[in-house]
Amino acid sequence: MLFKKLILLFALGLALAGTRPVADAQTPPDPSTRETTVTRGGRQFDTRVLAETTTADGRRARAGSLIVTYKPGTSDLDKAYSRWMSLVNRFELLGARNTERVEVSPALTRLAEILLRSMPNVESVEPDLIVTAVDTPDDPNFAVQWGMTKVGAQQAWDLTKGSSNVRVAVLDCGIFEPLPSEGTGNIAGDGQYGHPDLRNNKVVARANFTTSPYQDDYCNHGTHVAGIVAANTNNGIGVAGLGHRTSLVNVKVLGDNGSGSFTDVIEGILWAAGCNTSGSCGAKRAEVMNISLGALLGSGQTCAGSIPSLQNAIDTAWAQGVVIVAAAGNNSSSRHFVPAACDNVLAVSASTTSDTRASFSNSGSWVDVAAPGTQILSSNNVGSYQSMDGTSMSAPHVAGLAALLWTHGSYNSNSAIVSRIYQTANKQALAGSQQGRINAAAAVAGASGGATATPTATRTPTPTATATRTPTPTSVPGTPIPTRTPTPTGTATSTPTITPTATATSTAAPTNTPTATPTLSPIQSTGYRGCSSNNAAAGGDNNGYESDSHGACSDGSTFASDINSGNGSSGCRANGRDRHIFYGFGNTIPPAAQVRGIQVRLDAWVDVAVAEPSLCVEISWDGGQAWTSAKQSVTLQQREVTYTFGSATDTWGRSWNGAQVNGNNLRVRITSNVAATTRDFYLDYVAVNVTYTP
Repeated sequence: MLFKKLILLFALGLALAGTRPVADAQTPPDPSTRETTVTRGGRQFDTRVLAETTTADGRRARAGSLIVTYKPGTSDLDKAYSRWMSLVNRFELLGARNTERVEVSPALTRLAEILLRSMPNVESVEPDLIVTAVDTPDDPNFAVQWGMTKVGAQQAWDLTKGSSNVRVAVLDCGIFEPLPSEGTGNIAGDGQYGHPDLRNNKVVARANFTTSPYQDDYCNHGTHVAGIVAANTNNGIGVAGLGHRTSLVNVKVLGDNGSGSFTDVIEGILWAAGCNTSGSCGAKRAEVMNISLGALLGSGQTCAGSIPSLQNAIDTAWAQGVVIVAAAGNNSSSRHFVPAACDNVLAVSASTTSDTRASFSNSGSWVDVAAPGTQILSSNNVGSYQSMDGTSMSAPHVAGLAALLWTHGSYNSNSAIVSRIYQTANKQALAGSQQGRINAAAAVAGASGGATATPTATRTPTPTATATRTPTPTSVPGTPIPTRTPTPTGTATSTPTITPTATATSTAAPTNTPTATPTLSPIQSTGYRGCSSNNAAAGGDNNGYESDSHGACSDGSTFASDINSGNGSSGCRANGRDRHIFYGFGNTIPPAAQVRGIQVRLDAWVDVAVAEPSLCVEISWDGGQAWTSAKQSVTLQQREVTYTFGSATDTWGRSWNGAQVNGNNLRVRITSNVAATTRDFYLDYVAVNVTYTP
């Protein structure tokens, strides 16, 4: 067998010798990316983002990209053989237990996945799933930081204002920090570089793991998160950050359209933890990580079971002593949202001014604590201030609190800090969590008493040994993807100097006076909104979803059904037998807004997955008079699967304005598609997300 492998590798080397570019030739564009244009401050910027596809079970994934984990002890030669047999073009190590990202032709992704799974030395193959920022933007007119008052920030600052030696890594789509090298696009409304509340060496290091040429924030998310964590505080302008004097590390893992892949997130986690892709770890680059992004898993799926490479990276960061905080997601669901639902992560739900769970927030036994997440005022990516909703805004409250706790000698480990946050949370305000809404004042008080190192939550973070990973092969078929090894700029202390503030002088709340604001044109999102009404389309049999839609317009355990349904012949046809219209999504977008993309989400399954049963989806902009071309799902399964049609940049072949997606103008038509009329289809949660520029 070994002799056959050597012959194959030798032949492959001869074949590639005449076709592969010489070493100093320009690397061809990654086929899993695409060029696009983003808008900030009324100006447009060219960038490159990930190209997307849909997996067999309907999830969004990076086109032509797979995550492969080999069995322990697999040799470099066996890995090379598996890559060659599975049509792999290039690969890069992910630094987690023999794990790498492999790149294949987008058109051959499914075939490559099947081939890799058949290799005896391959332990697992995962699609490179897409993750997105989890916020819901609101009007920039909320001028009171109620969240800081709710969690007792001012009382906490009486005892400690944090330390610049403590660093919070913000894994997001970048931070609007002073970056003169990125040109005029990095200038705020006052004519200076970066956001006024994030200047003066607030950001001490940075790294970019995306395909974007910019370290800056063009999706208007990372800057908002960074401001909540540690905006310059008590400086007479803008907003206050809970971490006060805490430093920031800008780790860009989301592209300029607000989406990224798990491979970028994994690389960002490892880098912030002080580890590289070949597996070795040094001093950590941050004491705390904030991850306000993620993806919703299917029913019954878990982080370790579905995305082991992500769990391995998190375990490595935990073993390095990092506190990892993540947003629980905005799907109003109890399904696992990752990375938040991974072990060794503090998962954070969103609470309201009345200490109840925000309607959009995920919840469940895997959610640890809650924090304010509605109408949260913070910095934006043009140098002004804006309020937003979302668990993306909740998580940085917890990250800021963790940073404050690092300044107490009693809480000098990640397990002790997590314990303290659990123990002092408000148990009378669970807001979708197990421990309750965080209480910064109580957490910081009583430092001399020490901390109990055993959290009371079910998902107790437990340090694990750093995984051993195979170094980069030096002679294997398949071209290694050039290793991105960002170098942090600025000097950052590897271990924080723990010096509690000597004085206990109360700090007055900062004056929230926004600076001059240029014309804003941020790309905003409605978030997924479920339907409220439905009826039968002309030609439908009027005995399915349209006559009893209970469960179709909400995300829960109850499904709407259409029994003995189907077209009678396969294909998305205008006169399909069973067609159902859903509407009433509650959008209130400015009528003149430019719609950038429309996503339709639904959860579905079928009684028998024979004859390729699927669903066809069309959308109307005029109350059902005219319809777009149909998008067809993959074959439905005999279990609940989430299917997403369109994307944040897909306008379904036409131009839209805000008025066409408001009220009952926006309608979704779903056709039960199978070459028979004896299938039972089930629907749960028909919802629409609209991205737009005001």
